[in-house]
Amino acid sequence: MLASLTGGSLTGAAGSAIDSALALDPSNTKALWLKASQAHEQRHFADALTWWKRLRSTLPPDSPDARIIDGNIAEDTSLADSPRGGITRECGGAASRCERRGSLRDRLDRQPSCRPRTT
Repeated sequence: MLASLTGGSLTGAAGSAIDSALALDPSNTKALWLKASQAHEQRHFADALTWWKRLRSTLPPDSPDARIIDGNIAEDTSLADSPRGGITRECGGAASRCERRGSLRDRLDRQPSCRPRTT
């Protein structure tokens, strides 16, 4: 919710909320996902890899989310090694990862482990 108020950015209040969630529950999958996305958004690809790998270790090997996380790990590995600072592909003149993958909200809505729980 906080990220949607700031145009999808995971910095500021949203970033503080993510950090607070991880302080309360270091294995919270949604918070780990958001922390990795935040690091990527800030172009801190090595940090993003750390968070993606930590998230990956909490998921069963056959999880649909695990395959997505594996793709994110591969992408951030490539970006971390990129001499262009992470810009590896142009999309209609824009080089933003979010434009290639969709908005953060769209990505989270597609992830079963990130959907709101109904109990």
